[in-house]
Amino acid sequence: MPDMIDPEKMDSFLGTLRENWGDNSGWACVFAGPQNVQFYEWPKDADRMYATINELDSSNINSDRSENVYVSWCLFDRPSRKAEFASVLPGLFLDIDLSTGCHSKKNLPESQDKALSLVESSNLPGLTRVLHSGGGLYGHLLFDEPFLIKTDLDRKRANIVLAGLTRTLFDHFENHGFHLDNVADLARITRFSGMTNFKYDPPAMVFDISLEGPRHSLSELENIVILGGSSEDLCTAPSIEPRLGESDTLRGDFKLVEENCAFARQMGQSPASFSEPEWKAVATIAAHCENGHERFHTLSAADQDRYSRQETSAKLDQSRSVAPRTCKNIEQSLGFSDCQRCPFKASRITSPYGLAFGDPELLVLQRDYVFSSNTDTYHCVSRKEPELSEKSFNNQFADWIKVPHKRFVQDKRSPKVKLQGYRPGDRSLITEQGDGVAALNMWMEGGVAASQGASDLLLDHIEYLASDEEQRSWFLNYLAHLVQFPAQKIKHAIILIGDQGVGKSLLNSVLAGMFGNENVMVDDSHIHASKFRRKLGNRQVLVVEEMATADKFGVSNDLKPWITSDYVEAEDKHIRSHSVCTPRGILIWTNHAVPIVLEPGERRYFVLRVDSAKREQEYYDRLHDEGMTQIPAFKQFLLNRDLSNWSSNMRPPMTEAKMEAQEASRTPIAANIQRAMENGHLSRELYTLDDIAQAIHQYCDYSFPQQGAIRKAMHELHFRKIASKVKLRTGNTADLFPKFPPFIR
Repeated sequence: MPDMIDPEKMDSFLGTLRENWGDNSGWACVFAGPQNVQFYEWPKDADRMYATINELDSSNINSDRSENVYVSWCLFDRPSRKAEFASVLPGLFLDIDLSTGCHSKKNLPESQDKALSLVESSNLPGLTRVLHSGGGLYGHLLFDEPFLIKTDLDRKRANIVLAGLTRTLFDHFENHGFHLDNVADLARITRFSGMTNFKYDPPAMVFDISLEGPRHSLSELENIVILGGSSEDLCTAPSIEPRLGESDTLRGDFKLVEENCAFARQMGQSPASFSEPEWKAVATIAAHCENGHERFHTLSAADQDRYSRQETSAKLDQSRSVAPRTCKNIEQSLGFSDCQRCPFKASRITSPYGLAFGDPELLVLQRDYVFSSNTDTYHCVSRKEPELSEKSFNNQFADWIKVPHKRFVQDKRSPKVKLQGYRPGDRSLITEQGDGVAALNMWMEGGVAASQGASDLLLDHIEYLASDEEQRSWFLNYLAHLVQFPAQKIKHAIILIGDQGVGKSLLNSVLAGMFGNENVMVDDSHIHASKFRRKLGNRQVLVVEEMATADKFGVSNDLKPWITSDYVEAEDKHIRSHSVCTPRGILIWTNHAVPIVLEPGERRYFVLRVDSAKREQEYYDRLHDEGMTQIPAFKQFLLNRDLSNWSSNMRPPMTEAKMEAQEASRTPIAANIQRAMENGHLSRELYTLDDIAQAIHQYCDYSFPQQGAIRKAMHELHFRKIASKVKLRTGNTADLFPKFPPFIR
């Protein structure tokens, strides 16, 4: 039976929740595991909610179970814990782990005092409450009154404040060598004083450390996020670029910021969707520009419902005394996602304010192009077009700017990187490689969005191409891995052998539809067999339409690093050799039974063969039309596919088609060695090269085989001598090879 309810404890617990939520109505969530989520209408069902929490905690203690019980930090406007339905936000919640608790992270504060001193030395104001969680601290920084989320703009404002304050403290902890959990989300659940933490043995009770801290207005906390410091430090924040002179003269053209910064531009395009923290951030930039005051008033006035000339002027006056907001603050604290695709992250400016001093004509090129020094090429990031060499860049824009390349590379606003990378799934245009080297992410977001629906035509076609169930399952797992883990390299390629016209190439359209044309390379002109293979790199998927067969051995060896390595050196015409990211998956369609040399033990290829006859044209017409509309559903099918027992590093299974290709790939001497073994002419435990030569001589249509040729054939069959040369009874020395293993047919 559950413990009797202690009225004093219940009053204390519910009193804490009333301090958080007030008498505002909403739904509170009690979470005791994914299968035990209950909702209670606040404040109507407050007593019943406490009774449930008390019963769950007591049941855990009495039955030695360890299912932790939590309560939502926010109230919701319906019985759902999704962040989009949060309606009452009490303030900021912090979860600070200590090294004395059981946590996976090791760089944690060693004591309560150390953790609190870190919080106190940050830009955050004083915490309202501090609780001991059993393995760390819970910090509550409460608003002076609960913030009611009624509109999408309210939700955006709440998210910005939570993310910004958490980022401020996260960076402060990180700068001192400590880790802090990021719990800045509206769906957060937590424990309050009097609840039990069952992660420990014996279970730990959550208890209050301090309850008398100050509450804070939302505007005060927004100032910390937007103005970059505590409210006492606003007037001492440093300027960015250039520093204002003694006369405090306004400088820079705010119009250039609007035209070239997506964040500032959004205020003019959709002022009604611009939250107050975002509005304040733009004010810190406009306030320092000579035409910023007038323009900021014009932009603000576009939102007639919220515009006040007096308030706007006051905000501009306040913003003059602080630094213009940095790009990092806008992206991380305000959560402006378009910053991920901003080319100016590869420049030397740190704030949109730096754009106010640019050359208007050069800025048009700077927002469209990134210069990569490892290839001396310009890459357009605003639209699809070929990369440009220095000469081509000068020729194309000579009528626009005098000596464009020279002007571009000498201006600090110009985006410049040292190399190109490829990170599928990462929207960031500019990334950092090792040692902080800036790289241009060549991956481009593309492909259809996955959605529920029928994909029977495409699945039927794959069943037609791969009739064996196990082989088909492997093929689908390969595709599913490319969809679910786009950045992971699959360490083997797929070869699909089939007659011309069976529909192998139709899969190219499916792949392009799922990943986007820019991320799928179809090599139908034997680039893989040429000297210039650079175009094969920095792609998510490579499809080879028919292998080059003139030099099978050479092509096979050249492809090996493309299949197993993450990066290879590649070159192109007029572009020097440099590192490129290899495709995450490689698929080869071929009409040839032996398209490539496959050695015994080869684990780089999974080989399938289409055994079915070509179907009627009506079948393919339907696939091209109706089948292509099923790509979103097919992508969803692959996203839902269970890959728990499949890995990108797994050795692909042997197939009959692969064994036949391996046998046909062998040199004549290697084939004769295998033939001698199968006919019982090599049955001892150890052999010399002379023994092998005697055994295969009867199968040779040429003179007695040389020992060097036999040794190469042994290596081809993956046999290695067992030791250094051994002295025989005859007095001669010889290499000894073991009995042939059973996997050789």
